Amino acid sequence: MGEYELSREQERWAGKVAVEPLLAESDLLMQVRTLEGEYPPEALEDILENVISDNYETVVPNGVSEMFHAAKDGDYPWMGMGLVENAINGHAFCTHDFAHRRVDVETEEAIDTLNNLRPGWAKITITPRASGTIDATHKEAEDEGLHDRDLVRAQWLETDENDEITGKFTASIEVFDVPLSSWVSLVETPGALVEEPVLVEPPNSALAMLKTHRHLYVPLEQLPKGPISVLEAVKPHITDPTVQVSVERQLKKFGVDQEELREKVVQTSLERVKFLCELTDSRIDKVATDYITSYIDVHKDQFKGQQKVLVEGMRQPDGSYIMNEQFAKICSGVNKTIVAAHAGVAAENEEVLNKLDSPDLVEQIHRENVFFANNDISWEQQLHMRQGSNQGIADSGLRPRGGCAADMGDIFGSEDSTKRLEKDAKDAFGSGDDEETYDFDEEMYCVVCQAPPKADETKKMCGPCGICKGCDTKIRAKSAAA
Repeated sequence: MGEYELSREQERWAGKVAVEPLLAESDLLMQVRTLEGEYPPEALEDILENVISDNYETVVPNGVSEMFHAAKDGDYPWMGMGLVENAINGHAFCTHDFAHRRVDVETEEAIDTLNNLRPGWAKITITPRASGTIDATHKEAEDEGLHDRDLVRAQWLETDENDEITGKFTASIEVFDVPLSSWVSLVETPGALVEEPVLVEPPNSALAMLKTHRHLYVPLEQLPKGPISVLEAVKPHITDPTVQVSVERQLKKFGVDQEELREKVVQTSLERVKFLCELTDSRIDKVATDYITSYIDVHKDQFKGQQKVLVEGMRQPDGSYIMNEQFAKICSGVNKTIVAAHAGVAAENEEVLNKLDSPDLVEQIHRENVFFANNDISWEQQLHMRQGSNQGIADSGLRPRGGCAADMGDIFGSEDSTKRLEKDAKDAFGSGDDEETYDFDEEMYCVVCQAPPKADETKKMCGPCGICKGCDTKIRAKSAAA
């Protein structure tokens, strides 16, 4: 494998393409959809891996997210894009400069992986949450979803009987509470993780810690538990007794049967892939498929504020829905919330269980998960059987917690991010806003009366879902009359 260098074209591309997180996977599916409306199996497999990783980061904090990418022409592509190209794509999910700088380092990490990872060795990457002292303000870190957890990742190569590289494994875990100083101590102490000490400068910068990736190569046998072995290695470098207890608790939770846990996450992730295909079909045809229509109809009385106005505005007399980009975001947000709840219950995520706050609802979701895993029924039948529990999830106010956009860009793509979900789709089910509590303060083309806008039309002042005040009033009046 030759030395990889960033091309001028890739340098110019970095940060230039904006991505709507709730539609990012659907956008990719649009690019590979055939004229016959089919999706290549390899593309669906890549999207499934992405959704699985997303669910791990969102609601499976005790899980080891493991992915495999087959080798091709000296690279490890996902959705037809190479390792470096996918890392660069992380820029599309960033808002603040510090997050873009972080993606720059992750791009360097991808290049270093291609150039230097060898069979029998593992590359370790420690990505601490943003330091509030030097990297970013706490508010900026929150905006990017980089404020409350660290990511520890290990990568290694698979070879065949002829010692030819067949692919690359990536295993990652989320870690909570470990101080940045403990990670710094781990890599600066000779023999604690690597033989030679690695200087972190400045030591109070999470970005500086991330840059140590190029020095963190260890023999594969040194990580019998993958990234969990790294968490075990940092324990002696933690001085706070409270944090020590937290880490012990996390290590104990990682002791679950990871294969069984992954099977449960895969099952719920398949539902998301089905939905994304239906959503992509709907966006192309400009009208919701029967599946999407049934999905939204279950919750039509649970939307709030202008989300409710938009849903009503898209509904046609025959019961179908017009599909535009704003409505597509809300549809995607609904499904993302529901699937996260299913996965969280399957993984027995304490935060999810507490938020659902109903033993009967949790037991119902458990029963449904087990039934669907053991019975071959259609997606439409599953959706029909889940109507009651899905409404219960919507009523609970569950807000899936997401991870950092840049990390997900680095690990090939996804980004749940509660912050973005709240900002762009009002967490799918709205925030309880009504006409008096949201402003028409964004100048844009109304997604109802100007979709698409005519050549001579001017933008209007619109509310949070892109609906102008006139359409908002008309749709509310029509809904009230009905």
